[in-house]
Amino acid sequence: MRLEGGRAGTTLALPQQPTKGTDRIALRAMARSARRCWYPPRSVIITQGDTAHSAFFIRRGLVKLIATRPEGRERIVRLLGRGGWIGLGGLLNPMTEHAAIAVGPVEAYRLSLTRLRRLKQTHPDLYCRLTETWYECLQDADLWLTQFCCGPVRARVARLVNFLACMHGSERSSEVELLTCDEMAGILAVTPESVSRTLAQFKRSGILSAERSRSHVVRYRRDALALQALAND
Repeated sequence: MRLEGGRAGTTLALPQQPTKGTDRIALRAMARSARRCWYPPRSVIITQGDTAHSAFFIRRGLVKLIATRPEGRERIVRLLGRGGWIGLGGLLNPMTEHAAIAVGPVEAYRLSLTRLRRLKQTHPDLYCRLTETWYECLQDADLWLTQFCCGPVRARVARLVNFLACMHGSERSSEVELLTCDEMAGILAVTPESVSRTLAQFKRSGILSAERSRSHVVRYRRDALALQALAND
């Protein structure tokens, strides 16, 4: 469901469509209360282990969720783009489980978790849809593990390249904007050197080819069919 409200034209997306008019009114009020925020590249939106105060709806840009293990190792556990929610786990967990970092420029709407939690008593159907959205995020995390943490390095890199193309455009898009080798390694649980070697092989074979540079960001044209064949290894 998508509803707009407020002078900033806030648009929020939730699964399904409320059947009650009161839920629709509550969602409009929630949209009006959202604060529009902008984050420069590499800025911290949420810090892991902090008290959960806010949830964020991404309007534009790419955000990476990072889990830091007790020994200090960092792992990128998810990427979220336009239409994604971060911080909804705070509805049930008082502490934030992951750090959220802007990959590039990010525009998002920030909503108070205190206000969202009140919906449990005042608008339980709408609150249920928020928790459904959070549950979908958990399901995506399971898919993330099976797609990017299993199989040969070449297959993992191919899957990630196709995933990034879908995030920036569509499944049929021939263009893709890659992350850094360090970021891709953090997603795939391999070394940056392994990612670099694999991308170099893709470029030599013509599976990836640099297309243009735009404000120091290089976009690539991909051979989606060749990448999918490698991803199935």
